[in-house]
Amino acid sequence: LIVALGVVSLISIFNVEKKIINMRQKILDYHKIDFLVTYHPANLLDDLDLKKYAWEDFKLIRDKYINV
Repeated sequence: LIVALGVVSLISIFNVEKKIINMRQKILDYHKIDFLVTYHPANLLDDLDLKKYAWEDFKLIRDKYINV
C-alpha cells in the first residue's frame, strides 16, 4: 500500500491534474500496488473541515488491511 499525501504526490505519480476530493476513497493501482491519496497534513492544519475526510480515508485503510 502506498498512501500519497497531497495533490503534488498524485500529480507526480499519475501525471494527472485532479482534485483530491475526486480521487480520495478510491484504491488505485500503481504497478500492482494499492495506492490511495488523501490530504497533506498542511492542508489539514489550514482547513480543519478536511480532517473528517482524511479520517475516513485512514479508516478505509484500516478496514481493508486489518487482517493482512
